[in-house]
Amino acid sequence: KNDWLSLKISLDTNSVFLFTQGSSEKTELLFWDEKNEKRDAIKEVISVKKGKEYVEIEVSFGSGGKVSFRLANYSPFLEVRALKNISRLSLKKSFGVAVLPDRLANDIIFSPSRSKPSIALPETPFIVGIPETKEEDLFLLTTPSEEQKIQLTSVEDRDVFNGMDIYLSPSAGSVFISLLCGKGFFYQQNLKAAAATDIKLDWVQPFHASWRVALSGETNRYSIMQPGEELAKLKETYLPVKTESPERFDTGLVYLYGRRWHTPLDIFTPMDVLLDVLGTEKLNDLLDLKGIRSYRVSEERVPLEIYLGLFEQDLDIYGRGGNAKMVFGGIAVGTESSYKLVTNLHNDIINILKGLDGRMVEYRNFVHSLKGNVAVQKEKIEILEKQLAALPITRVENITLSDQAIHKIRGMLNGNKDFTNFLELSRKAAKERQKALDLYRIFVKKLREYVALKAAEAPELKPVYEELRRKTGEILQNRYYLEGDWRGEDPMEAVQ
Repeated sequence: KNDWLSLKISLDTNSVFLFTQGSSEKTELLFWDEKNEKRDAIKEVISVKKGKEYVEIEVSFGSGGKVSFRLANYSPFLEVRALKNISRLSLKKSFGVAVLPDRLANDIIFSPSRSKPSIALPETPFIVGIPETKEEDLFLLTTPSEEQKIQLTSVEDRDVFNGMDIYLSPSAGSVFISLLCGKGFFYQQNLKAAAATDIKLDWVQPFHASWRVALSGETNRYSIMQPGEELAKLKETYLPVKTESPERFDTGLVYLYGRRWHTPLDIFTPMDVLLDVLGTEKLNDLLDLKGIRSYRVSEERVPLEIYLGLFEQDLDIYGRGGNAKMVFGGIAVGTESSYKLVTNLHNDIINILKGLDGRMVEYRNFVHSLKGNVAVQKEKIEILEKQLAALPITRVENITLSDQAIHKIRGMLNGNKDFTNFLELSRKAAKERQKALDLYRIFVKKLREYVALKAAEAPELKPVYEELRRKTGEILQNRYYLEGDWRGEDPMEAVQ
């Protein structure tokens, strides 16, 4: 045992159980060989190591097969590794829903169904199990290897998962099981098929942390990070969630995700456990944190203030909304130096539009590459193309002022007809491009979710689906620094 978990191995009952300290709630571990025969007769239990960092125990079965357990002394997880003739680990634990987190797109919430006794999951580095009641533990399973496959299993007589199967082998390495015990670690709400762009969840942050909010409907999903500092500013007694489009959602879920500066020290978050299990470098690689939080700048970078000054509304740039007004009209023109200032301002705004155009081309080329792909629904591409075709996109050359026109500007900018017209056209053109980028991102995210589910459902096409899922990740992570929809992520430094 450690401060959080107890592992009980009994030769009398041939059983292996994992408990939360101070709780009678237990998770049973069962093992199967390659012939799908259960290894239930424990022959020998050997203590391999008892050190400061962990205790290691090896269990041998009478009919063959050996497995290793490591219980860490510094974190609430159990490491399980197949050593010989073990191909499947079954975890017997009840939970209401399972969440596959995906910060590049949207989390996928899996609900049990009596018509589907088992659900195969896409490749994922970790899965979160949400209990039926608030008194139970948050369940976390970490599967770092692509060779480790997960299948959810459900109870026949009621809509609840009764555990999961993990397919493994000695070459697949270890899996890590964690039970996180604490009050307020998650909240789930039935939205009664709510169709609205503004959802209200009856939830108030119980303590400072990084929270993950996931909405799920029959065909649509929406997820966002909610840092504790931002939540602390809310005056409402509920959590407002503004979604991308007025689609129907059935379930609203908030669950503990990561640590912030003011998170209580006695609380372990899923990201804390993942960091302990994987280490910083592997965690960043498996979760693609650089792809999620970094951004790239244009060849001719434009200061963010110039971009925000182009608008008169709130924008989600770098995950931070706010009043984005900037007064250009206070600049007086009439000298050579002021001409240079206005010329630079004009060129910055034009470069903003060109940068957004370049990002649109990247998305357009990606969508074009999908045509004829058996993994992509043809009608979805056609719908996107019709939506884009209906959008007016003002061409840059129709906005640009000539040097001669700039030199004719006199007096205050806010009183100059040519420059005022230029600003209005620029605002309009930038908003048009933002709308197009929104459509592209929504399409790619939905495609990513679709192929993730299909990869699990259709094993014969899994390589095709997984490859396409990888490509959707590449286009989503290749973010332009003036592209919105950050979903509460903290940005890293720009990639040159």
